[in-house]
Amino acid sequence: MIRNFSHNHLLSVFLALALCQGWAQAQEPSKQSKQPETDAASELAKIPQAAGSQNSKPSGISRWLEISSLLINARYRFIQTTDGITTTSHLQYRDSLVARFKFDEKGRFSLNAGVHTGSTFISGWDASGWGRGGHGITNHYLKQLYFSAKPIKGLELQYGGLSLLRGESTEATTYDNDAYIVGQRISLKRPKDLFFDEISVTYAYLGDTTRPNLNKRFNRLQKSNYHQFLLSKKISPRATVSGDYTFQSGIETLRQAVTVNVPEVRLIHRLRFENYQRVDVQPAYGFFLYGERPLFGRATIGGGYASIDRNYSVLNADRFQLNADKFQKGNRLYLMGIYNVNPFVTVSAFWLPAVANNYALANQTHFQLVLSYDLGKALGAWGPFKPPK
Repeated sequence: MIRNFSHNHLLSVFLALALCQGWAQAQEPSKQSKQPETDAASELAKIPQAAGSQNSKPSGISRWLEISSLLINARYRFIQTTDGITTTSHLQYRDSLVARFKFDEKGRFSLNAGVHTGSTFISGWDASGWGRGGHGITNHYLKQLYFSAKPIKGLELQYGGLSLLRGESTEATTYDNDAYIVGQRISLKRPKDLFFDEISVTYAYLGDTTRPNLNKRFNRLQKSNYHQFLLSKKISPRATVSGDYTFQSGIETLRQAVTVNVPEVRLIHRLRFENYQRVDVQPAYGFFLYGERPLFGRATIGGGYASIDRNYSVLNADRFQLNADKFQKGNRLYLMGIYNVNPFVTVSAFWLPAVANNYALANQTHFQLVLSYDLGKALGAWGPFKPPK
């Protein structure tokens, strides 16, 4: 479909998308409503991007350096195969730092970086040395480093080592939250002019699944095997939808997702449905249905069901799993609980048993118990790291 897409076509595509402006203005409601803020503690939230606040007149260190995210995590993970063999029962840790250097006060031009643990495309965790996980590992990798330019309001250009965009979809049906690419992206967020809340085009290289360090992947800036065209729209104050077309190493996939907030419903306060259709190489369909609700003020409980086709994880040049390691392939339940101990500390548990599959699975049973500490938020409460108001 777009196999011969070139670098020079990016701007052309972007301008073509902008042609929807006339129709968009005719369809645009007179007033934009704000979507309720929910799902703040969801494990399926995307990796924080390095783009931070653009508030005026920052002071101190924050004038130049802005820490978007600084997280420390520990987890116990248990995995058992279809044959009942326990392959994983160990303690891991994860560190994550996302920051940016601002060339101007408002941060319109910035250099963004992400340093993380985890030695593969789907891994943000390192072994502690306790349990069935081998020796302790202390490696940290520069997984993201890109230049961002926002020359006008609502337009952002990115170039370098990037994270992936998922819209309203999650790592269950797209790519693991720890995934990385090298390339360029154009994002337009001007809903009053172009109807859609976000229009993004990404042209990049996806691969090197065992080379998380960006300094070993910079040469991929001259190559491309990954194209994504993503649209997102708030269709009401309660609902947001997104859709994207992704071309990855000859494989074309369509994805759609919707998130709905229904706080007056007793059982479910937030509902998400996402699905994908692989349209050419071994065509297949998969989906993830998920709902959650707050409980007792500090807790959140949720559950759902995922169905990921058996070829989803191996249809790439490295024959390496690409979506979340919790899901991988097959049909499985998803149960989770999150408790906010205080503004900085969170405890969460996830259980994902596979059900009704007619083939063997390496992760028939998957359980995680996670302890998270938001060091960035703690630092932001005092001194030179306090963000501008």
